[in-house]
Amino acid sequence: YTFGENGTYKKDNLHQISFFDFNQSCGMQLDPEDEWVILADRIPWDACEEMYAEMFPSDIGNPALPVRIALGSLIIKQRKHLSDRDVVKEIKQNPYLQYFIGFTKFQKKSPFSSPSLVNFRKRIDKAYV
Repeated sequence: YTFGENGTYKKDNLHQISFFDFNQSCGMQLDPEDEWVILADRIPWDACEEMYAEMFPSDIGNPALPVRIALGSLIIKQRKHLSDRDVVKEIKQNPYLQYFIGFTKFQKKSPFSSPSLVNFRKRIDKAYV
């Protein structure tokens, strides 16, 4: 994903990362049979991105995170029955969840804070209802 000069949301070149794109600096390899790897490969992220990007027609405001992070985090929350705070913690600690939400390598830093999930829910409800 990229952002325009004034903070607008712009679709990436619609490159859906694959299992082989995830880079583990420590040499660890993800298990292709893991449920999060399988689920990530089944979701049509590019189609979701198309619908989500339509919600950001303006060049004004803070940049939005990609749909894969927003929707993916909500899927993790539901499937694992976690609180918003625990979703952030789990994603920070788990390379499979980071792959699921579209990271290309493991990161120690949280991609967002727990209050962001409230905004994700609002946007996803509007985009897909």
